Amino acid sequence: MNFHLIVTCVSKKKTKSKPPSIIDSSIKQDTPENVFAQWQKLISSCSLNSKRAIDLYSGPLWKSYLDSWKLLNTSDFKSHLWILSAGYGFISGDKKIKPYDITFQGGGIGVPSVLSKFSNDHGTNKRKQSLQKWWDLLTKSKNSNPNSITSLTSEAKKDDYFLVVLGKDYLDAVSKDLNKAIKNAKYPSH
Repeated sequence: MNFHLIVTCVSKKKTKSKPPSIIDSSIKQDTPENVFAQWQKLISSCSLNSKRAIDLYSGPLWKSYLDSWKLLNTSDFKSHLWILSAGYGFISGDKKIKPYDITFQGGGIGVPSVLSKFSNDHGTNKRKQSLQKWWDLLTKSKNSNPNSITSLTSEAKKDDYFLVVLGKDYLDAVSKDLNKAIKNAKYPSH
């Protein structure tokens, strides 16, 4: 059996240097597409060393994700860890990435929210649409497979099971992808 644990990234990273951040002054407020292009440029020019995603994140929430994943690996399951990253999209825990500072979570001054750079009204519907647009841009920018929850579940076998752990902001961002994954799943009860 295969068990796919899908979790969100966390803000705390293991890095000694300041990582690229969405609130960097080089990224100007604009449409999601233009902010995304600026973000891609900033992250690709980062000189920090890449680490496996599983080794980059830290903190109590990340520790609980890892503890759960390790516990699953001791059972009859072959467990896979997948991460919903506001900076990189849908990634494997083994994917090598550079440190970064961005989140889907809304927040106040100094919170590296992707929403802080969008030049549109952030009413409830606009906010959700902006987050979904960002997730869509992330998934379309990746050449890897799987590049989304939908692409992962489309490859599912009868003995594959999935658990998605996320908060409201991340749910808003990935909701179209998640709904499509459920709708198109060969085994929706899994």
